[in-house]
Amino acid sequence: MVQVTKMLLGLAALLMASAVPTNLAEQVPAFEVPNFDYQTLSTGNTPNDVLDALKKDGIISFTNMPSYAQVRRSYLDSAAACAVSAQEVNAEFLLFKTLTDGTNRYTISTPSGQDADATATTTDAACPGYKTIYDEFSSLLELVVLNVATTLDATTFTTTDGYGKTVSSRKLMTDAVRLDHFHAYETPSLHERRLMSADS
Repeated sequence: MVQVTKMLLGLAALLMASAVPTNLAEQVPAFEVPNFDYQTLSTGNTPNDVLDALKKDGIISFTNMPSYAQVRRSYLDSAAACAVSAQEVNAEFLLFKTLTDGTNRYTISTPSGQDADATATTTDAACPGYKTIYDEFSSLLELVVLNVATTLDATTFTTTDGYGKTVSSRKLMTDAVRLDHFHAYETPSLHERRLMSADS
C-alpha cells in the first residue's frame, strides 16, 4: 500500500516552488523525478505507471498541463509582491524567520482544498488582488489533485480511513487538509553580513 503521507507530500512538493542555495544543491545526489503527460494520465498503462512511481519515491511531475505555466507565473509574481508589501506593513499573516546565514525568509501560508475559506480577506489590505490570483492557482491545483486521484482509482490502489473503511483515492485526496506555503527569500545586505561576521 502506498504511504498516503508520502504521496500527498510528493504532490505538494511538485506544486510549489522552492529555492535551494547553489552550494547545497551541488552536494545532493542527482534525482530524476518521474514525468507524465498530464493530457494522457488516464490512457493505457499510465495509471499503473503513476501508482508505481508514487510507491517508489512519492513524487511525480507533469508536462502539458493547460494554462499551468501562466497561472503559476502570475501567482508567483503576485505572492512575491505580497510578501514584500506585507513585510512593509508588518502584516500578521506573514510569517518571518532569519536563517543562520542571515537570509530572511517570509512565508505566506494558506489553507487549501476543503479548508480554503472562500470569504477570507486576511491578505486584502496589504495585498490587493492577491487572493483572486491565489484562488485561480489553487483551483488549478485542486483540479490536478482530483485528476491524479481519479487516475489512481483506475488502479488496484486501496487505502482505508481512520475507521478501517476502504476509501477511494478521489475521496482520500479531495478530503485531505492541505496548507500551501509560499516562501520569499531576501539575502542579507553587505552591511548585515559584515555585522554577522564580526559577531562570529
